[in-house]
Amino acid sequence: MENLVIIGAGQSAIQCITSLKKEGYDGSITLIGEENHLPYQRPPLSKAFLDNTIEKERLYFKKIDFFVENKVLLKLGTKAIKVDIDTKKVDLSDGTTISFDKLVFATGSRVRKLDFPGKDLNSVHYLRGLMTQRKLNQI
Repeated sequence: MENLVIIGAGQSAIQCITSLKKEGYDGSITLIGEENHLPYQRPPLSKAFLDNTIEKERLYFKKIDFFVENKVLLKLGTKAIKVDIDTKKVDLSDGTTISFDKLVFATGSRVRKLDFPGKDLNSVHYLRGLMTQRKLNQI
C-alpha cells in the first residue's frame, strides 16, 4: 500500500486529502501538523473568533470524523524536522520517523516579522494561530 505523508495542516492539506479521496485514493495518509489542533481556518482569527462571535469548533475545516472515516493518521503537535528524499523518511520532533512513498509540502506561509524600534516588547504580537489569539484575548 502506498504511503502519502503531508507536511502541514492548513487548507491546502485538507483540500489535498479531500481531492485524493474523491478520486479514489486508497493508500495511507499521514498528516503532520505543528499545532495541537485539527486543521482550522486562519482568517477568522482576526475577525469573528477574536471578538468571540464564533466558537473554536467552527474554525475547523473538518471534524475528527472526517479523518477517522478517511483513515488519515493525524500527527498533531509535531514538527517535521528533517526530510530525507533519498531514503524517503521524515524525522519528527517527537523522535519518530515516518516512511513515505509520496510527500506533499503544504506548509502555507508565516507572518513576516517587522523590524522596528520596540519590536521585542511583550506588547508586540503577531496573529497567526489559536495560541496567539488566546494571548490577545487576555490583554
